[in-house]
Amino acid sequence: GIGKVEEGFDGETAWEMNALQGARVKDGPEKDLMKRSSKITMLDNWRDYYTKARTVGSEDVDGKPAWKVELTPNDGKPEYFFFDKQSGLLVQMSQTVATPLGEIPVDVILSDYRVVDGIKTPFAMTQKAINQTLAMRFDKVVFNASIPAGRFDPPPAVKALLAKKKP
Repeated sequence: GIGKVEEGFDGETAWEMNALQGARVKDGPEKDLMKRSSKITMLDNWRDYYTKARTVGSEDVDGKPAWKVELTPNDGKPEYFFFDKQSGLLVQMSQTVATPLGEIPVDVILSDYRVVDGIKTPFAMTQKAINQTLAMRFDKVVFNASIPAGRFDPPPAVKALLAKKKP
């Protein structure tokens, strides 16, 4: 309902382009969230991104019991990760995302785990935010794929913003 939304993070610059706000560069907690989210091994190295982690209880996710773990990021509000009690797999993430439009609660459900190169990988994700649901299903997941040079370069409108910021 809001048109095309593009986001990117190249390890240093976090950016977004959308029909409502146009091109913008993300800073502060928004940038930190993109940095954490870009790392597939983020939970393996959680101490690089969070100051503390603690199990705060148990809740059902899609009718199955899960451990609720609170992780406090270096910058921003606590985030919650839910791990299926039987399999140990991550089945939900809940965050409050800081945006120019205010703080937005976001829940992501992960499901349809399949083994890819020996790694259990979710092939379905459902994101809920602002009374909208975005469902994603993947046909194929590839690790260590060749990526064309420039694939993650910011679009021209974002590059123009970055050029203005340079001294």
